[in-house]
Amino acid sequence: MSASALWDFAVAIYDCADVKPLCLRLQDKHSADCCLLLALLWAGRGGHIIGAYQCASLAMSIASWQHSMTGQLRGLRRTVGALARHCEEGNDPVQLDTLYRALQQSELAAERCVFDQLCFGIRAIGPPTLDGSGDAMALSNVGCYLDGLELPASTYAAALRVLASALKQVAGSGDG
Repeated sequence: MSASALWDFAVAIYDCADVKPLCLRLQDKHSADCCLLLALLWAGRGGHIIGAYQCASLAMSIASWQHSMTGQLRGLRRTVGALARHCEEGNDPVQLDTLYRALQQSELAAERCVFDQLCFGIRAIGPPTLDGSGDAMALSNVGCYLDGLELPASTYAAALRVLASALKQVAGSGDG
């Protein structure tokens, strides 16, 4: 159960069909923390049952960093991206693109720090409850988190459907 395994798992899931748009929609419209969502999948696959209290505790453990670091970098990256798309006279599109890519890499590095914190938090919860429990527990953990977001039923169901499909695509990945 390592932070690098969590990162590799999160990247693999995020790269699956429909996961990126789902995460961005949950993040932008419902204030979801997609790093936490992906970590909960990983934890469940590794046999960790994450209840509402533990989920809230994990969310609080990363909230300050997500707000002050990751969120600020994301905002800057999006601003530069908008400037690059609507390049005004006097702005060099090559420089804007270089800045955009640098901010994107910085945002990813900040997210990697979040995954380190989440891995530590999941380990602190205790040893896995079940050995190799798989996708059902992973989706149960995510469901617990989504319950707290008070999503519309259709959004909730779509999220679980997309994530279940992604878990099948990444079968056996990571070491939970």
